[in-house]
Amino acid sequence: MVEYQYIVEKQLTEPTFTKSHYHSCYEFIYYFSGNGFNLYHQPLTPTKEDLLVYDSSSAAQNTQKFNVGPNSYILFEPYIVHSETLTSSADVFAIVFKVPQNYKLRTGCFKDHDNVVANLVSKIISEYKNKQFAYNLSINSLLAQIVVYILRQFSAPNKNEDGIGQIVSYIDDYFMNQIDFAALAASIGYSNDHFRFLFKKQTGFSPKQYVQNKRFELAKQQILHTNLSMNTIAENCGYEDYFQFTTYFKKLTSYSPLHFRKKFKK
Repeated sequence: MVEYQYIVEKQLTEPTFTKSHYHSCYEFIYYFSGNGFNLYHQPLTPTKEDLLVYDSSSAAQNTQKFNVGPNSYILFEPYIVHSETLTSSADVFAIVFKVPQNYKLRTGCFKDHDNVVANLVSKIISEYKNKQFAYNLSINSLLAQIVVYILRQFSAPNKNEDGIGQIVSYIDDYFMNQIDFAALAASIGYSNDHFRFLFKKQTGFSPKQYVQNKRFELAKQQILHTNLSMNTIAENCGYEDYFQFTTYFKKLTSYSPLHFRKKFKK
């Protein structure tokens, strides 16, 4: 989940300068008012202690610049060294945060033309000041909306980045029932063939084999750790009948379910 580390809110009445620094996670800066610029550059690789060694004077040769003004915002990736110069009074909000590893935000400077981000930031500030019950959770939720907005506005679309994972979770809960794989594929926008390809790529099994494996493991546990009848176990695990259950179980273990219980149950 998106998780903020700390917040800085500044109402500045005169020009200010912030020396070069960096963060080990993302930083988001919103300028409600004020003018100025940020200088930034990509530093050397972090050391084992997650500390950077950088020479501000030599790094200046590779420095890039973001000009900022009212209703603009900047996003810095982890370990981007940057400084800030504000040439006027300013109202500035900054939040340092982490995101899940499978999402990648890019350093950039953007204009908040429709005030969508400003409204979310204002709600974060209100939560942070009032500190009502579960305010940290609320801040993370609002920050996640900002992250999603930025991803959708400025990143390449990936409409089903978690689709297969969602289907795997669904199957893990309902494998003992009859499952319509075509309907599952359609629910995340894939054809049957592409769904099977991605499913096997992620799990190592076809959807059908994955379900069979889950049913077999549940059957084996019930055989060894309960006194349920084989007919009941077959029904519990989603097999159509006892004959299908016995055939499949014997194929995998070389034992009938009943013989398996007699031999291995303690």
